Amino acid sequence: MVSEVKKETDALGRALCVEIIEALDKALRNDASRKKKWYIERRNEKKTVITKLGEITYQRTYFSSKKR
Repeated sequence: MVSEVKKETDALGRALCVEIIEALDKALRNDASRKKKWYIERRNEKKTVITKLGEITYQRTYFSSKKR
């Protein structure tokens, strides 16, 4: 039983991490001060990281400086 509870809580933790990371990414994309100095180079790029909860795959945005 404990093993099954751990699997479920780990899955919930991974899903929560993805939601938080993608919400922060969205906030950066929509930030007016960011738009003045940076442009979006690529969007919806998949990134995978390994955590104590297991692998987390999320989508992120890459920015480049307008000063180049």
